[in-house]
Amino acid sequence: MNLKPISDGTDYGAKPEWDRAKGGLPVQRLESFLRECEQQPIWRPKADLCCAYYDDDQLSPEQLRRYDEAEIDPRAMNLIRPVINSVLGNEEKTRRDPKPEADDDEGSDVAEGMHARLKEAQRETNADMASGNAYGSGVKAGIGWVGVSRASDPRSYQYRVEDVHRNSIWWDMRSKRLDLSDARWLIRRDWKDLDEVKAAFPEHADIIESSME
Repeated sequence: MNLKPISDGTDYGAKPEWDRAKGGLPVQRLESFLRECEQQPIWRPKADLCCAYYDDDQLSPEQLRRYDEAEIDPRAMNLIRPVINSVLGNEEKTRRDPKPEADDDEGSDVAEGMHARLKEAQRETNADMASGNAYGSGVKAGIGWVGVSRASDPRSYQYRVEDVHRNSIWWDMRSKRLDLSDARWLIRRDWKDLDEVKAAFPEHADIIESSME
């Protein structure tokens, strides 16, 4: 689980002996974030149901059982998929590449250089596909996420752009701005293999190993 704490100026008081991470996130504050995650509205099952309807998974287990008992082939008319596909198709047709523009002639050379770098990053990272998938998630379920990070493999392009599943992200729902710039925290849950985590934190390998038992 990746945490992105955003300072809100709150004084969390003296930390106990076991909570003295140098330059890190205090455990007390982490626990407060996790409590807020548990207390958030239960919207994810409804979002999953919306996506299931789009994917032709519209019949409940009880309905499937009744079809089976009656020896009738299950049938459902998907009315939402054509509507969503028309919205997604319109987004793809009207999509435009980002292009930096200078306010005057003095910055035109810088803008051209930035445009070339952006085109390269967009091509090498398949950013259009990630953005399109996130937009599709937003249309179907109400929200979509795109993650941008540095690549750990020195042989690949230096940045990675990928769409992130909505159930992997928790955010501060007290935030009022669309870009979440006023959010106090953002949490992304990400499952990793044990050997990968131990390689990333070799000094804590024993603790990581014992915590998995």
